[in-house]
Amino acid sequence: MKKLLIGILLITSLAANAQLGIELGTKRTELGKTALTFGISYLQSLDSIFGGQELFVAGKNSFFVVTPELDVVSGTEDAFSSIIVKASGLWNVFKTHTVAGLEAPDYNKTFHSFPISLGAESNSQFNNINGILEVGWIPFYQSYARNTPEFIKRSRFGIFMQAGYKFISDSSGVGGQENESAEPEKKGIARARGFFSMDTDAFLTVGALKIGLVGTAEGWLDLANSEQYYRLDGRMRIYLTPDQYFDLIWQRGASAPLFNQAEQIGVGLTFKL
Repeated sequence: MKKLLIGILLITSLAANAQLGIELGTKRTELGKTALTFGISYLQSLDSIFGGQELFVAGKNSFFVVTPELDVVSGTEDAFSSIIVKASGLWNVFKTHTVAGLEAPDYNKTFHSFPISLGAESNSQFNNINGILEVGWIPFYQSYARNTPEFIKRSRFGIFMQAGYKFISDSSGVGGQENESAEPEKKGIARARGFFSMDTDAFLTVGALKIGLVGTAEGWLDLANSEQYYRLDGRMRIYLTPDQYFDLIWQRGASAPLFNQAEQIGVGLTFKL
């Protein structure tokens, strides 16, 4: 419990005034135990990069921006855990058109983002640690100006190639903390990764409650060891405010570095700052 509170306070202080999401909750773990859990995420989203700014680079149809990314999942007992920290350089390519005699991005067209990231993956005990270089492609078709059905704008996907090195590997964990990765210690890492997500936002109103659904599927192909892993996350979301909501959560599988194919169900309360 002490480590859980220290982790929350430390990361919250580092990411103060940032685009930050904090989830506090409780889940039933793979070993049937009730665990207190927390999740912390920081990411400058593509929405904020594209949607709220005028972008113009004279004579070019691209721009480059560097942004940090932090994703922490942890808890007591044998709750799933992963810590991903990385710096991403985003090379963004877009179509242009002329507005008032100036060449500007055409928000009616799809933007293409090519992230190049360098970072580390770990579990909460820091006894499974990987260094990772990642290159990917994420199309951005959610622009406010794009004439696309709203349900398509609610989806996101991306594909990536990952290379790296496993510095530390420990197989002593149990339940949701068990290390099921086939990647050997002191060896190189080669993976393909992809994700798809859908967020309906609030589409159903029951009395004073606004309800939505959120689903994410993520998969990895371990090219070096001929293994496949996945993570599924499904949520029924009850909105208290646009930036505060209560989730009923089902999760199966886990992210790097453990690639643990366990299952958890629970509830969580999220605050966005």
